[in-house]
Amino acid sequence: MAALIRDRQLIADVNALETVAVTELDVAPTAFEQVLDLLQEAEFVELTRNPAGEVTGLTEKVPMYRDGLIAIPPRGKPLQHRVGVL
Repeated sequence: MAALIRDRQLIADVNALETVAVTELDVAPTAFEQVLDLLQEAEFVELTRNPAGEVTGLTEKVPMYRDGLIAIPPRGKPLQHRVGVL
């Protein structure tokens, strides 16, 4: 999903994004919010929420990888320790 939203700086229609994620990327409707939370944890997006906690928009910050690969550590490591260039 990160590749889908890259270069679209601001996404205000989260429902449309969910529809595309579900129909085109086979993201389970029940997992959509978890995917957004993971993208935020990876600092690939900044979510905007209403007072009820529902996602109302997002700003993308998906990096472009041109000169290297991102290091993927062993399972179980917190995500904040996963980002790094080889």
